[in-house]
Amino acid sequence: MSGCDDLGVATTEAGFLANARLMAERRSPFGDDIAMVGPRWYAAPASASGCRPFAPLEMDAHGRPQPTADRFPSAMEGLGFAPLASQVHRLGLRFGVHLTRGVPRQAVERGLPIAGSPWRCDEIANPGSTCAWNTDMCDINPDHPGAFDWYRAWFAQLAACGVDAVALDDVASPTAHAGEVALIRRAIDAIGRRIELAGCLPAKPRDVSGRLGRPPRRNAGAEMLP
Repeated sequence: MSGCDDLGVATTEAGFLANARLMAERRSPFGDDIAMVGPRWYAAPASASGCRPFAPLEMDAHGRPQPTADRFPSAMEGLGFAPLASQVHRLGLRFGVHLTRGVPRQAVERGLPIAGSPWRCDEIANPGSTCAWNTDMCDINPDHPGAFDWYRAWFAQLAACGVDAVALDDVASPTAHAGEVALIRRAIDAIGRRIELAGCLPAKPRDVSGRLGRPPRRNAGAEMLP
């Protein structure tokens, strides 16, 4: 994946579009063609230096994270990222978003129903296990039948908004989350739209070549996932 992770946790629509225009002008001719919305776009504004723990998250009725309207005003009235993705596509770029694997902690606490599934968010979660640096998401049991439903519903919504690429965080361990990564790949393949999937690299990259089946390509802080 070759692109730009925009402004980190402080991403706003105005700043993102300004960077996207510069990318289209200066970097796209050299292959950098993915404008990537940075982490925690579904949470209240944060400084670029850190995340607010246990911050309220913007979600739909099925627990799927939504862009906050105060940071992304085009997302008002339930439009999600569709208007922003359209603007990026008109620049000749692809549109990407940063995600952390798992299911939102708030969706688990509320027992929200998974879209198109008989299962609830709390039934697929391991609520005692979360990302070490991000309190937003709970781990998922990838062997639960509802886990596939969760990821399929989430990525189907992103695809409908025009998302072309996803940078997936908290997958740096070579073995710990291999089952979940495979589940995510299967869910993406099931939705009928090509979405490029990459894992975010840690500050000190580990050897992940065994998990990927080939040496990882490292571009803009991401490694390609199969």
